[in-house]
Amino acid sequence: GNLRDGSSQGGFIIFLVSTSNKCCPLTWQSRKIRRVCKSTLAAESWAMVEAVESAELVQAQLCEVTHSPKMDIVVMTDCKSLHDALHTSKNVDDKGLRIPMACLRQRVRNNDMRVYWISTKLQLADCLTKAGAPTLR
Repeated sequence: GNLRDGSSQGGFIIFLVSTSNKCCPLTWQSRKIRRVCKSTLAAESWAMVEAVESAELVQAQLCEVTHSPKMDIVVMTDCKSLHDALHTSKNVDDKGLRIPMACLRQRVRNNDMRVYWISTKLQLADCLTKAGAPTLR
C-alpha cells in the first residue's frame, strides 16, 4: 500500500500448514519498505523478498528443531505482474529490480519455493498494507 509520504508499505503472514491443510500463523510483518519503489511491481517484489527471507529463516529453525527435511515454501501473491515476471526470463524494465527479481526467479527455478497468483479477495495479508482492507475472509 502507498503511504502519505509517497513510500510503500509491505506486509506478509507466514503460516505453518499441515498435510491436511490445517494452518496456524507463525509470524507476520507490516512495515514501510526500505527502498524507494517507483511502481507496484517494485513494492510487491521487495515485499516478497522480505517474506521469502523470513520464511527461509522459519524453515531453517523448524528443520533444526524437528530434525525433518525442509518444508515447502509456498508464496501467494495478488500481484499478477509479479507472478508473471517470476515465471519468465525477460528482464524487468526497472534496473533496480533486476537483482532481487533474479534471486526470486532462481528460488522458483530451483524449486526452493512455489509462487501462485490469487485474487485480491483471497489475499489475507491485504489488511497489513491497505487501510480499510477486510481483516476476515
